Amino acid sequence: MTTNKNLTIKKSLSFISLLLLLSCNSLKITKITSEDISEKPHLIYALHKDNLTIDIILEKTVYSPGPFAEYSQKYLSIKPSINKEKTIWNIKNIEISNLSQIDTSNIFLIEGAIEKILNSNKKAIINSSYPPITNYSTSSFYNNEIKETPFLSFSLKKTIVSDSKTDYKIVKTDSLTKKIPVVTKFIRNKTIEEKAADAAHLIRKIRKRRFRLAAGMNEKIEIDGTAIKEMLKELNLLEKKYLALFLGTSTSKKENVHLNYKINNTKDILGYWSTQKGWSKKKTKNTQAVYIEIEKPKNLLSFKAPEKEKTNNFIPYQVPYASLVKISNKEKIIYQKHLAIAQFSEIRYLPINQLKSISIFK
Repeated sequence: MTTNKNLTIKKSLSFISLLLLLSCNSLKITKITSEDISEKPHLIYALHKDNLTIDIILEKTVYSPGPFAEYSQKYLSIKPSINKEKTIWNIKNIEISNLSQIDTSNIFLIEGAIEKILNSNKKAIINSSYPPITNYSTSSFYNNEIKETPFLSFSLKKTIVSDSKTDYKIVKTDSLTKKIPVVTKFIRNKTIEEKAADAAHLIRKIRKRRFRLAAGMNEKIEIDGTAIKEMLKELNLLEKKYLALFLGTSTSKKENVHLNYKINNTKDILGYWSTQKGWSKKKTKNTQAVYIEIEKPKNLLSFKAPEKEKTNNFIPYQVPYASLVKISNKEKIIYQKHLAIAQFSEIRYLPINQLKSISIFK
């Protein structure tokens, strides 16, 4: 077909309605193209075919070393778990679903005494309401970037300190030369190592406070169990944030890659992927292809189509079977799911004259 405009739904009819129509009227069924549609009262129905919508949920994790990493061994006797900035991508989930549309190679015209059923409308079409997919397309929807800093933006101790500097002024007398000390006081910011020492000291204080609280030592007032639980929880959180200054931390966000895939009979490349760069449409360095492959159902029954001169007395219909959709890379299958794919189903032919023998139509 050259266009889908002729297939706009002008009146929606169910398949059951179609069967009732065929059982009660003297009709003629013909396989057509859009150019064959006449202006006489008629009804058009079409078999459908499937394409796929694929949603790939990615997780991007950024690992950041702590600003005090080089002092963690000195002040805490532990080695930092993160030594350099790095980004790791992971595939968290994949969802695949059908996207149905008209099969333009299987459109049928029903002609005959159908004026009463069509009422004032001269044309009606039974088809899927989904829009057609003309080609492969992709789009990405990103979550907002994490704006908060992964490290503490405050300190429980001052970040400035009073300091002094001593210079010597040389004073000459008649017979002697003296050095007179001159002391200059000033305010300066603490060095990174001094801040690291303060943070390590606070970690030890937090641990000591947590132990005394859990042991019920030296409390001047009674505290119930629920309050103690919440206090311990806050102390654990505070310790974790201060430890991140030495050990490093990680922040994560999720991205959704949405793909519309037009089904082919071959193994296709969906895109390219790496744990360092995430998802990409084009191949770049250190990326590997991600494939989609559809394994058709096996051992389908074979039904011979009626002879051409007898096709007017048969109505074609589809019997879907589950196909196996697999997404993989060169190493392994990442995801697989069974789906009923219309174009990989059986097409059977129901004789119109047999409808009258079915009790529902009597």
